[in-house]
Amino acid sequence: MDKPWLYIIVPFCSIFIIVGGCLMVSAGRKIVLGAKARHWPQTTGQVLSVESKDTSDSESSSREIRVRYAYRVGGHDYESSTIHPTYGSSSFEQAHRGLESLLRSTQQVRVYYDGSQPSRSTLSVGFYSCSLASFFGGFIFFGAGVGFLLTFWFALAGDWDFARGITVIR
Repeated sequence: MDKPWLYIIVPFCSIFIIVGGCLMVSAGRKIVLGAKARHWPQTTGQVLSVESKDTSDSESSSREIRVRYAYRVGGHDYESSTIHPTYGSSSFEQAHRGLESLLRSTQQVRVYYDGSQPSRSTLSVGFYSCSLASFFGGFIFFGAGVGFLLTFWFALAGDWDFARGITVIR
C-alpha cells in the first residue's frame, strides 16, 4: 500500500470519530441534565395524552411511550413531552410497560421545570444507568475510529526500513 491510501482512510475513520464523539457528548449532556433536574422547582401538571409507539424490523423491535402534559408556572401555561432527558425508544419492554401503566390521561403529575427556562421540563429526574448505553456506544465508535486511524497511519506512513537498524560487522 502507498501513502495516498491515507486520503481515503483518514476521512473514513474521521466519520467514526465524529459520530462517536457526538453520541458521547449528546448522551453526557442528557445524563447531566437529568441529574441537575433533581434540584429544579416543581409544580403540578396534568397528563393530556399517552400513546405507545412500536417500531420493528426483521431483526428487532422497539417501543416508546409518548406523553404530553401541561403545567403552569408564574401565570404562564406550558406543554411538554419529556419523560426524562435520556428516555427514548428501546427494546426494554418492562420499562415501557411500567410507564404505560403509570401514566393516564387527565392524571395529575409532578413536573420538574428549569427555573431559568420554564418551558424546559421533565417528569422523571436523576440518573438511570441504562442511559450509559448510548454514551458507551459512542465511546466504542470513537475508540474504533481512533484505533483504526492510528493503526493505518503507522502501517502506511510509518517507518518500514528495518535494514537501517542493522550494523554488519564483517
